[in-house]
Amino acid sequence: MNRELIAELRNLLAEATPGEWRVGTEGSEGSHIYAPGVPVTTRNGITRETSKRIACIGGLVQPQDGRNARLIVAAVNALPALLDEIEGDLQ
Repeated sequence: MNRELIAELRNLLAEATPGEWRVGTEGSEGSHIYAPGVPVTTRNGITRETSKRIACIGGLVQPQDGRNARLIVAAVNALPALLDEIEGDLQ
């Protein structure tokens, strides 16, 4: 891995939906990938963070879609630390 690839991956991360991604529902419609949304206060005064769906992987024809979604989420969440580690080794 070189500095150009690291810069490209960091740019992709910067352009993507920020926050820690997670896998939500897994079913016949596919596996949904979510990212943190914005804080919302309900009518009864409770504040919670919404989630926004950013992708749906697979569906009826993809029996492994849950595993694929979990891999994507794990890779995206780990990438910043991995790039930091590699960049430190290049210096």
